[in-house]
Amino acid sequence: MAIRYLTIALFSLLQWQFLLSHRLGGTFEEGYYDAYHERHLPFHSHRSLQEEFRNEDGIPICGFPEPSDADLRELEASQKTSILGRFAKFAARFWRNLAQRRRSIPTYYHIIQNATIAGPSAEQVRAQHDHLVEAFAPYGFSFTLKDITFTRNNDWFGYKEYNTDEERDMKTTLRRGGPESLNVYVNNGKGVCGYAYLPKFYGQFPWNDGIVINFRCFGGASQSQEGDVVVHEVGHWLGLLHPFSNCAEPGDGISDTPLQGLPTRGCPAEPVNSCGKGFDSADNYMDYSSDVCKTRFTAGQAERMDEEWKKYRL
Repeated sequence: MAIRYLTIALFSLLQWQFLLSHRLGGTFEEGYYDAYHERHLPFHSHRSLQEEFRNEDGIPICGFPEPSDADLRELEASQKTSILGRFAKFAARFWRNLAQRRRSIPTYYHIIQNATIAGPSAEQVRAQHDHLVEAFAPYGFSFTLKDITFTRNNDWFGYKEYNTDEERDMKTTLRRGGPESLNVYVNNGKGVCGYAYLPKFYGQFPWNDGIVINFRCFGGASQSQEGDVVVHEVGHWLGLLHPFSNCAEPGDGISDTPLQGLPTRGCPAEPVNSCGKGFDSADNYMDYSSDVCKTRFTAGQAERMDEEWKKYRL
C-alpha cells in the first residue's frame, strides 16, 4: 500500500508540473465547485450524452446531471488560487496527515429484485465492496459494510425517470443512517449504469441521497464490470464532477485534472491530449473509460472529496 501512495504522489507531482507549463501560459486561476447553484434541482439529465457514451455492454454509462454553462461560470469565479500555492498547501496537509484523518463511511447495499431478476448475490456485493475499499484507500476514505438487504418490488426495480414516486418510496423505505452513511441501491438504474447526487443536496433532499447502480453494471455482472461504476458514482457522492467539459474552463474546477474534450471511450492505447492542456483522464475513475483503464483519483480530487465531506457529511 505504501508503494501505491508513493506512486500516486509522484504522478501527481509530475502532472502538476506539466499543467503549470501548459495550461494558460504557466498559471491559471482555479474555480471551485462550491458555486454549483442551489436553483439546480438534481433531477435533470442529458439524454444525448447518456445515449452516445455507452459501455462494452451497450448501457449508457452515467446519469449524473452535468452543470450548466452558468454553473461553470460561477464555479470558475468562486475561488481563485494559484496552482503552485494550492498544490504546496495541499501536499503539506494532505499526504502528511492522510492516515490521521481517514473518514470511515458506514455502507448499506439494497438489492432490488423483480419477478425474474435477482440481482447480485451477497458474495458479489462483498467483492464489490472490497473493490470500493481498495480504490479509495489511498485517499483517506474507508467504507464499513453494515448490511445487505434484498427486496422484491417490481416498481422499485424498473422506474424510468428521476425523482419518481417509485424512487422516493424505495429510498425513504430502505435508507439507513445520516449524511455520513452511503446507501447503494441496485436495480435497473433508470436504464443507465448509475447515477448519484452531490453532497450539497443532502440538506434539501435527504431522502434522495445515495447512489443508484444498474444491476448489469455492478461489479462482477460481466467480464468487463470490475466494479468501477460504483467507485465513479461514489466519487459524485463525495462531490466530484466529470473531468470532460468540451475544453471549456474551468472544467471540473480541479487544478490537476487537465481540460478534456469528451468522455474517453474504451481504453486508449496511447495518451490523448484532446485540449492541448494535458493528457486526458483515461486512467481516472471519473472518466468514462473502461474499468480496466481506471486506477486513480488525483491529489486535487482527493482534497475536493475531503472538503465536501467536512462541509456536508460530518
